[in-house]
Amino acid sequence: MRTNPSRRLALSLISTGTFVLAGCLRGSNTDPPTSSTPLTISEVRVTSTNNSSSPLELSVEILDDTITQNTPGQLRFVLSNTGSEQITVQSGPIPPFGPLQANSSENKGFYLWNDEYENSSHVQIDDTSISVAAVQFDMQIPAGSSRSREYTILYDTASPGEYAIAPIVDARQGGINVDNVEYRVQLVLSTSL
Repeated sequence: MRTNPSRRLALSLISTGTFVLAGCLRGSNTDPPTSSTPLTISEVRVTSTNNSSSPLELSVEILDDTITQNTPGQLRFVLSNTGSEQITVQSGPIPPFGPLQANSSENKGFYLWNDEYENSSHVQIDDTSISVAAVQFDMQIPAGSSRSREYTILYDTASPGEYAIAPIVDARQGGINVDNVEYRVQLVLSTSL
């Protein structure tokens, strides 16, 4: 559990070439709650493109739906292999999802936090930013198994609204790309009274 939810961070994904994805943990157009009114994770929906042959399924569980100044909300992202053969999922640090960003249609956004950012030698953190090394990791998901990561939503980074999260899942089976499904997670945050 993140102990300092007021800490501001920026996220920079830097690869060996010129690919750079940068942004604040809290987007510049995100207005944090102005009082100590808690937020609630009121809804999470997962949708995907229609690919019935994909052996992978994404689900999201709400572990703690209340977001306050002292305790972040918490979600668990689960990637399940429903097929009969092992699947290899490739991603940057903190597989199988890496850093996740929530964006709204109103140009609001924030990054979901994972404590593994602090534990990874491939992620550098200082008081204002995160830099992620351009490395790829393979994660095996045996048939009938799942892999998961927990993420938190910090109080001072989020505001009420509906957000979209688009985890990127690159999956192979025996060297052949087997998953061309695009996942979309709808996240609704509301004020609690």
